[in-house]
Amino acid sequence: MRHYLILMRPLWQEMIAGFGQGFAKISHKKKKKTRSKGASIALYTFTLGILTVYSVLYGVGTTEMLVQMGNVDSFLHLVAVGAPGMTLLFGVMQAIPILYHESSIESLLVLPVKPSVIIAGKVTQAFIPMLLLPMLLFFPALIAHGVITGRPWAFFIQTIPFMIFVTFAPFALITIFVMILMRYTKFARDKDRFQMVTSIIAIVLVLGFVFYSSTQGSDNGIPGSSMFLPDGSAPALQGALRFMPASALGTLMLARADSWHTLLYGLGAFAINAAIFGVLLLLSSRLYIPGVLGMKAAGKQAKSLTLKQQTRALAPQSAYRSIVSKEWKLLLRTPAFFTQTVLSATLLPVMMIGIIIFTLIRMEKTGGFDFSLIALIRLWAGTDLWKESLWIIVMVASGAAALFSGTNMMSSTAISRQGELFSYSKLMPVPIHIQVFAWLTPGLTTMTVIWLILSVSSTLFLHASWMFGLLIFVTAWVNAFVIQIVSFYADMVFPVLDWTNEIQAVKNTRGAMVSSLGMFVYIGFVIGVGFLAHALAGGHSLVTAASMFLFALTIAIIATFLVTQRARKMFNVIDI
Repeated sequence: MRHYLILMRPLWQEMIAGFGQGFAKISHKKKKKTRSKGASIALYTFTLGILTVYSVLYGVGTTEMLVQMGNVDSFLHLVAVGAPGMTLLFGVMQAIPILYHESSIESLLVLPVKPSVIIAGKVTQAFIPMLLLPMLLFFPALIAHGVITGRPWAFFIQTIPFMIFVTFAPFALITIFVMILMRYTKFARDKDRFQMVTSIIAIVLVLGFVFYSSTQGSDNGIPGSSMFLPDGSAPALQGALRFMPASALGTLMLARADSWHTLLYGLGAFAINAAIFGVLLLLSSRLYIPGVLGMKAAGKQAKSLTLKQQTRALAPQSAYRSIVSKEWKLLLRTPAFFTQTVLSATLLPVMMIGIIIFTLIRMEKTGGFDFSLIALIRLWAGTDLWKESLWIIVMVASGAAALFSGTNMMSSTAISRQGELFSYSKLMPVPIHIQVFAWLTPGLTTMTVIWLILSVSSTLFLHASWMFGLLIFVTAWVNAFVIQIVSFYADMVFPVLDWTNEIQAVKNTRGAMVSSLGMFVYIGFVIGVGFLAHALAGGHSLVTAASMFLFALTIAIIATFLVTQRARKMFNVIDI
């Protein structure tokens, strides 16, 4: 145990650094870095606060619904199934990079400790970050549930062991599965491709579940409430617990917190987790260390080029095309870059538009209207009636464009994505504005294609005129450009060039923070300008719409000017 605790000291520092690129080491640097640490703390505090508030609200709403139904223990079933399900999805995404991509196993093997201690330390290093999301989403809800239902004090004490019991067992099983794949399959040995495929599957499953939950009708508007019967029972959750013994015993531990039986159920859940952990250690000695060392030692044979390919590769081409080609390859072939940039920017608009369409269809079928809601909207868009609501169209298109563009981090991390290779950019005999425009090209291209498809699709679906579609496209493009160019400017001011893994380059830049959080501030400003202009213009729709469009266009011009001014300074000042 003493060796394990000593080993966890450097692993814990690596864990903290993974959240904020050297977050634990910033205090020893200059004052400028201290401000960066404060910004990181503020960002994490804001994110934790948002998730905590959502969890409490969800716990209160679901518990009050189940109290009326007369079966409050069903909430425990929901958490006991939801937390392991989230662990299975995100466990793969967490285990692969920690255990294989960022593994310091070579330096640990020279230490005078048993291999089982090293394996236990690496598993702990992978498990704790994965535990954060289920804890943030379900733990505050559990506390709120306990307060509302008047649970005994033992309930609140056992909530933390409960969360560990229901998450560690599935994490250990998925870790064993990953170790087997990484040890014996050729596909998994290509770790980048393996992580990309598993990440895509996990993200698609999560978005699919969100889409399914959002399209299910419920009278109270609480997500997932449709799975409860009128008596408060949830047969699907109870059936799932039959295959999750640790979760089933953990549920009984909390449900019987007012009796001594809670100790027996708790010991049973602990015993199951201990047994699975023992199996994990036993198999890891044969799977993990040989697997990770064999993967690191294995080399890939260089691909042989044909004469035609060699001629094409050596042929002179424009510097812009070369940089853009390198950027696309970096985005499409790197798992972290692809899942956090291209995939998120593509899937979110599709999911949001799909939810809106299904909501309209459901409202038309179950809303009790004497008319067709979709036909009414088509009548409004197909005639000149939409011109009377011109400012509403501009406001909605502006907000949607800012929201969708906030997830497109291809532009907001374009500088940081270069990493230490930025030093070569300073030496390249290529004008600065060409390099900057080339870095922006993937994000702007994706943004343009997405909104072109959305504008044409909405125009065809609503049977509207081409002026309607052109208005949506131009308005959306300008507002989406604002978010991307402002976040790109933030990335230029606060670049992260010394990252050790791609996640740091994507998530730890100020540009990513601006694009993910600043879009809400910008949407608020657009709405405020719209209503202010509407009041000053006496309700004139065209003047109000023009005011909002000019507001976005002005910010876009100012941000573009700042980017051009900052680019030369950045190339002259920043040293690696």
